[in-house]
Amino acid sequence: MNSLEIASILGAKHEGQAVDVEGFCIDSRRIKPKQAFIAIRGERLDGHDFVTEAQNLGATLAIVQKPVQANITKILVSDTKEALFKLAKAKREKFRGKIIAISGSAGKTTTKELISFLLSKTFKVCKTPGNFNSQIGVPLSILNFGECEIWVLELGASKPSELKKLIKLSNPDIRVLTAIGEEHLETFGDLKGVISSASELFWEMKDSQIGVLPKEALDHFKIARRAVFSIDEIKNLTLGDEGIRALLGSTEIALQVPSLGLLKSALCSIKVLEVMDLDWVNYSKYLKEFEPPEGRFRPIKWGSWLLIDDTYNANPLSVKNALESLNYFSGQKLAVLGDMLELGEFSESLHRQIGQICASLGIECWFFGLWMQKAYQECIKARGRCFILETPEQIKERIKDGRGVIIFKGSRAVRMERFIKSIIES
Repeated sequence: MNSLEIASILGAKHEGQAVDVEGFCIDSRRIKPKQAFIAIRGERLDGHDFVTEAQNLGATLAIVQKPVQANITKILVSDTKEALFKLAKAKREKFRGKIIAISGSAGKTTTKELISFLLSKTFKVCKTPGNFNSQIGVPLSILNFGECEIWVLELGASKPSELKKLIKLSNPDIRVLTAIGEEHLETFGDLKGVISSASELFWEMKDSQIGVLPKEALDHFKIARRAVFSIDEIKNLTLGDEGIRALLGSTEIALQVPSLGLLKSALCSIKVLEVMDLDWVNYSKYLKEFEPPEGRFRPIKWGSWLLIDDTYNANPLSVKNALESLNYFSGQKLAVLGDMLELGEFSESLHRQIGQICASLGIECWFFGLWMQKAYQECIKARGRCFILETPEQIKERIKDGRGVIIFKGSRAVRMERFIKSIIES
């Protein structure tokens, strides 16, 4: 793309000589040669302060919303975030392939990765990198997609109307809802607010577009064209150290990771294949090859113990899924649980519910953090086996003997992975 073309799309002033652009970046530390640097003004940092740094690393163009002192070709716009959206929208309107958009309270990234993994066996697929699912991450991902037949986008939202804006940008052919549960309650208010936000995924659907959603969400969304997935379709389920085995119809599903959450992602992915008129049975053999992203139910062998790293993030729904998965194992079962954040006024009650679940399942739980003390109190009240965790040494001492499985989970900011690191590096 040429800088003059970019200026034309944006209807903005072009300053300097015309240059070719081979990608877009908002982080001056990660700029690549011939990329355009989009100077975003954030809460802590202002990208306009790093234009020269981006130029020194090879940027050929800077898109800015105020004058900057740098000897680089510039395009001056009124708002760089809106410019990012406008450029991505222009690219979306030219794209003639299939677009799949994925959102939900749990399992977004894993489902996005699994759908992309399966479809890449037949098609050229572009996908959202990592969890670039924000108001900046999604349009930036689209701008940097190469030549592809299918786009697989992960769409996130932490407050009302954010998902609608991403839907308006991407206008996806297949709209996938992975799950509904309590998340971001500080901004959504309550579960009704979460459901209201999720409904934006199905905003202004055309007759040619279809929604894919879990059975338990049917009561909340009225969609003309829909496909439904449910774990109720599964038979002969076994879950353990070697992963998951189950039957869907007469076809075996084999997953190398022992997670009910991953099984739900697999069922969702299978439904996406079906609505694309693809025979999912032909893809089923690839399911056992799939490895979830880091921090998402990743099994680690450590002596006679299986450590499960599920530390990427946590909300009540994903913690419940993790505990129910753990309950399928035989032998000793331990859960090390850190605080679930961004739950607003419902923080105490939802943490207490986790304590009740731990007690009802008979799982030994170690609770870390101020909010998880509420879970501990509830677990003790229900006569569960539980402890307050303060240092990594406590867990190392607990598992120095015996054998079994132990799962680690908590919100991202709690950094529960440090307990795993302490164990495996000891």
